[in-house]
Amino acid sequence: MKDSYRQVLMTILNSKSLRRCLGLFLVGLLSSFMVFSQPVAAQTNFCETRSIPSNVAQGRSYGDPHINTFDGFHYGFQTVGEFILTYSGDRNFEVQARQSQVPNRDSLSLNTAVAMRVCDHRVGMYVQDSPDGRSLMWVDGAPINFADDAFALPNGGEVQRLNDRNYTVIWPSGDQVALKIINVSGAQFINIMPIVSRDHRNDMAGLLGNFNGNKDDDLIGRNGSPQLVARSTYSVAANTLNRALPAAIPVYELETAYLEQLNRQFGDSWRISQTESLFDYPVGMTTASFSNRGFPNQYLTLNGVSDEDLEAAIAECEAADVPEDQMDGCVFDIAATGNTGFADAAANAVANVVVDRVTDRLQDAVNDVIPGLRLPF
Repeated sequence: MKDSYRQVLMTILNSKSLRRCLGLFLVGLLSSFMVFSQPVAAQTNFCETRSIPSNVAQGRSYGDPHINTFDGFHYGFQTVGEFILTYSGDRNFEVQARQSQVPNRDSLSLNTAVAMRVCDHRVGMYVQDSPDGRSLMWVDGAPINFADDAFALPNGGEVQRLNDRNYTVIWPSGDQVALKIINVSGAQFINIMPIVSRDHRNDMAGLLGNFNGNKDDDLIGRNGSPQLVARSTYSVAANTLNRALPAAIPVYELETAYLEQLNRQFGDSWRISQTESLFDYPVGMTTASFSNRGFPNQYLTLNGVSDEDLEAAIAECEAADVPEDQMDGCVFDIAATGNTGFADAAANAVANVVVDRVTDRLQDAVNDVIPGLRLPF
């Protein structure tokens, strides 16, 4: 009987689409538990179909926004404009983020749109300023409709909708970008979470770092300059936050000059030009329409926050089950802005990468042959 099950499963998994689904399931499983293997040497093409992407790493732009690089460095990036989060050397994998000012806040911005190059296709999500004023998801300059919560790209990639707030864009290789819609101050914004195989190390660049295994050199501007010393931007006046957060998260006193250099030099180097933009725009608008190089008018820090408010922010983040590697951003948001809604945004920043959906697809395929058989996951 075991041999017959094995034969059936092998037959099913020889299907190109289902082998890719199994690969996506494993990527989701790995990223959900943050289990990372040692890097492998050989690089693969984002546009080649692979059955099982492995050794994944996740970068993030979440909240207002906080950047977690592929190598694990954390910093705040409160700017307004359109930026390159990450791209591969051949530009077949590229993610651009649009950061916009939060209404009535002159020092706070969040992601309102994201545009991606999936090999030879463009995919965009717009929770604000949609090109037609209403459509959320776009492919190659046109709004899309989902059939069975999935939209297939001709090159073997796919856009998946888990629910009204969670979407995943998948490359033919199985590498992907998870997108989560969040609500802050009565408006919608996006957490953006690229997930790539570690065999793409040393082939990435952008705000999410160079993915070389060393988080100390992640603040490298375009063309290699400027390069900043990698220091956390979560500054505190007392040691309360240092005591509460994991030792692996560095928290330092920083001067405004460092934040100015981070945003005006390093950050501006990764602003997009119109010719390299992957976004779709409302009539009469360009990337310049969404840029404000003078933002913010002041840099938010925790230097003026009392120990009591820091402790309260930490308790709020812990109560929301915020993962340790996002505690710094969560505490910063609540203590510096007074908006407790950021705790939920941080708690949900870890990607839920189509695990349930892929499991269901595999289960349905197996049941077509052996009714009632359950997979062991």
